[in-house]
Amino acid sequence: MDKQARYKELDKLLVENKYKYYILGEPTISDEEYDNYEMEFNQLAKELDLPGSSVGFPWEREAEVVSDFADNLLKEWYKWDKKENKE
Repeated sequence: MDKQARYKELDKLLVENKYKYYILGEPTISDEEYDNYEMEFNQLAKELDLPGSSVGFPWEREAEVVSDFADNLLKEWYKWDKKENKE
């Protein structure tokens, strides 16, 4: 696997696991595994001159790589939240 493909694979893996951890509260990998993936991702980002990972959950960039299920779930939540906060 080339570095660009691995970068994309790790980006998706990190986003999905952030979602599982922060949104669902159901992590599927250990903190140590996540940290190792993040270190590899940041090293590749540096080598490829691409953005590294960030603290928090920057929706604009990362929403593009979450699974269809997660994307649809977030859209439904935003609709519900908008409706609830309107009333």
